[in-house]
Amino acid sequence: MNDSTPGWRPDPHDPAVLRYWDGQQWTSNTRIRTGPAPESESPTPQNPTSSWGRGLSLLLGAVLAVILAIMIGGIFVEGSDDTEASVRADDTSSEPAAPPETTAPVVPSESVDTPTLAPPPETTVAEPATDLGVPLRDGSFEIVVHSWGNSTAAITVTNIGTGPRVFRFGDLDAFDSQERRFSPTVNTLSPLAYPTLNPGEAASGELYYEMSGAEPDYLLFEDSLTLFSEGVRIRLR
Repeated sequence: MNDSTPGWRPDPHDPAVLRYWDGQQWTSNTRIRTGPAPESESPTPQNPTSSWGRGLSLLLGAVLAVILAIMIGGIFVEGSDDTEASVRADDTSSEPAAPPETTAPVVPSESVDTPTLAPPPETTVAEPATDLGVPLRDGSFEIVVHSWGNSTAAITVTNIGTGPRVFRFGDLDAFDSQERRFSPTVNTLSPLAYPTLNPGEAASGELYYEMSGAEPDYLLFEDSLTLFSEGVRIRLR
């Protein structure tokens, strides 16, 4: 700067601030520019308190400028939003209105009589009509009649006692429906001809009955060597 007259001049770096020119160079003395200042005004001696006040004034001025800028920007954005909303409202009003929804009348459904299914009949397992092949016990023996035919019974007898026992084939009699008794006979060479059986030992063979035309209904085995034997019935039909 060529002006040799001292005084307050606009700061070359910040037009909003006045800086003092001493006629030869810029000094560190500044103040906020509020209007044209007389160039002949002499600088006022500065002290730390006045410098802090000037700094605070500069800070407040900057804050006010930022707040003002934000307010102006907000007004501009709000105006833009109002304009956009108005345009959208105009577009919406120009669209044709949707037709009112129609609800179909409810038609009562006809009641259909569903036939009630009867529960399935209970099935019961019938007991076997005969005791053929079924192990039955009385006294110290278990006896199984495997088959019956032509007045002949094929049997197996087992000693289930705790000691040796003699099997008496005459303990197995046949009865018809009229409760008539028929006694058996056995071949003398048959294992059933009075065998002495140890515990767990068994004997098998055939017994013969003279039925005289009668039809047997069951066989009855009674261990005659056992006191209070109740006997066991073996059904044949």
